[in-house]
This record gives sequence, structure tokens and C-alpha cells, in this order.
Amino acid sequence: MGRKNLDRIRIYQEVLKAGRHIDLNLEGRSMFPFIMPGDKAKVRWVPLARTRIGEIVVFRGPQGRLISHNF
Repeated sequence: MGRKNLDRIRIYQEVLKAGRHIDLNLEGRSMFPFIMPGDKAKVRWVPLARTRIGEIVVFRGPQGRLISHNF
């Protein structure tokens, strides 16, 4: 993962920790047809204990990429 992407993720983390949200463009087809490539997601931080089954979570994967997945 490039330096530019790591910097972007750090900015996202700061924005989310400040109680604001970020809008992400989604890629991939793993949740097709529920989520299509190019769809947008409004992401906000919530404690894991408040996450409910069926919600979509975004997390930083092992190689630093942001991953969205059905909880």
C-alpha cells in the first residue's frame, strides 16, 4: 500500500474519531447485487458493541486496505 493511501486512511480515522462521517465509493462485487461497484457508503464510527448483525462494517485489512463486510 502506498504512502498516499496510508495518509488518506489516517485522515479518515481522525475525521471519524471527531464524530464526523466520510463518504466512500465502493468497489468490488463480493456483496452483489446488494452493493454495486460505484455505490457510495456514508461511514461513521460506532463502538463494536453497538454493531448489529446485518449491518455493513468497514475496517482496515491486513494489507492496509479498507474493507467493507456484512457483520
